[in-house]
Amino acid sequence: MKKKLQIVFLLLLSIVLMVVLFNTGNRVLLESVETTEIVYDVFEEIFKTTAVVTGKAHFYYFQGYISEQNYKVGDRVFKDTIVLKYKDFDNKTNNLKVSIDGFITEVSNDRVVVVDDNYFLSCKLNSDYWSLVDEETEALFLTDDKPRLARYLGKSEYGYQIDELVYYDVYFSIEDRQGLKLNQQVNLSISLDKQTCLLVDKRALLHDEKGDYLIDSGWLNDLNHLDKYRIDIKVLKFNEQFASISGIALEGKQVCIVDTAIKELLND
Repeated sequence: MKKKLQIVFLLLLSIVLMVVLFNTGNRVLLESVETTEIVYDVFEEIFKTTAVVTGKAHFYYFQGYISEQNYKVGDRVFKDTIVLKYKDFDNKTNNLKVSIDGFITEVSNDRVVVVDDNYFLSCKLNSDYWSLVDEETEALFLTDDKPRLARYLGKSEYGYQIDELVYYDVYFSIEDRQGLKLNQQVNLSISLDKQTCLLVDKRALLHDEKGDYLIDSGWLNDLNHLDKYRIDIKVLKFNEQFASISGIALEGKQVCIVDTAIKELLND
């Protein structure tokens, strides 16, 4: 009899422990879940790439041979600087002066090339992104922990192929050029497109073999029936914070943001 009572006691204790663990697990799960609202708002598509600080190249040609060279490639020169002297075909000595401030990038047998210090940015974009850039396009880049604004300046009309994609050169003017160096590489964030659409916090996105989906916040009150609260969507675009989505009757819905560990459990 005593043994039977012990077995009954152990069974009851096991049941109590299972209930406690289940409730504790649910409480921990609930505490780790945030909620967010699907809104209809302006979505800004940001494209990140690298750009190079450059300037306009100025060409100074001469006929003859160099008799005296005062500056070399990489040197900084100023307006009216005599870069070199050369003798023409009549053996007359001539001075070759530059008409702008800048840096020498080439000295050859018939020309000197100087890039001015009215710097701008040059980057390469494939044809899909190139087509989105226009006079309204702005970009940001960071140097010395200071954000700087760049505005659309122009783009090449003809492209060139790299691997399987066609690329074009795109140029941006710089408002604050202080401290920038010729050929310096910067990380550029280009604002390519703004449109009003359905947006959701990107952290709420989930994906499995059926596609992209969200979890309605009602799931937090009924943790055993996930499929009942699944919201199937299509992700159109996303930036660092938001995803642009499409679906049926989504605006205003509250959805769950679950951490990585819970996502893995949900997808198992």
